[in-house]
Amino acid sequence: MNELRAYQAGKREANLRAINERVVDAIDSLDGGAAGLLTIICECALDNCAEMLVVPRAVLERARSSDIQFIVATGHVLVDIEHGVEHGDRWILVAKRGVAAASAAEEA
Repeated sequence: MNELRAYQAGKREANLRAINERVVDAIDSLDGGAAGLLTIICECALDNCAEMLVVPRAVLERARSSDIQFIVATGHVLVDIEHGVEHGDRWILVAKRGVAAASAAEEA
């Protein structure tokens, strides 16, 4: 993957993460953070993906502990720019590297 594409992938994933954070904030305002499972949009860099994922709150919190970690659907890992850190049934917690990590951190 070229550097421009990697940079754009990092930005896209950071933007999807921001959307998910707003949704989770809205859910938390209604239930006080009691939901153990949360439905989020896949945070992958694939252009046409809108897959919904159900993830444990604890996994989402681990992903949010780093500006370069995201939750993507199984099969959506772009091995040129990220690697899996933790796996669930339908999701993978990934960590960006290289240019994609830099652009994701820039957006945080």
